[in-house]
Amino acid sequence: MKNKKGFTLLELLVVVLIIGILAAVALPQYKLAVEKSHIAQVLSAIRTIARAQELFYIVNERYANDISELDVDISTPEGWILKFYNDNTYHKVHYNRYIGNSYIEIISYYTNCGEICIHPGMVYCWASKNDNYGQKICSTAAKTKGYVDGGGIRWVFG
Repeated sequence: MKNKKGFTLLELLVVVLIIGILAAVALPQYKLAVEKSHIAQVLSAIRTIARAQELFYIVNERYANDISELDVDISTPEGWILKFYNDNTYHKVHYNRYIGNSYIEIISYYTNCGEICIHPGMVYCWASKNDNYGQKICSTAAKTKGYVDGGGIRWVFG
């Protein structure tokens, strides 16, 4: 009987298959964890901006229209876009991001947010009703049951 050294092709294929299955299971969870860490950064930034906006309002009797008017230093995760909305109806700051075909928003209405605002000072995560991945990101990051809002669902951060 010969001494067998090395692995057969079948054994190698089984190992490659097992590694592939593990990667297929782990990769979506890894992506979700990365998005949750980005949302944590966005939450920190949006709360800082909202506080700075309230201070700016006290001093100037209006909200800032741009981040450069505020005395804050924030870092925005790659791919996230910051927007200010200040008009006669409502005042809010929000970040949004496209993740593939998914679209999510992190929104904070100011204390003086006008008629449209339901919960002034709260921070929300919004995803479309048809966007399962966006809903999964919002629901795992916010962990507070969302409610239907127009074409999407909002989750409230505690």
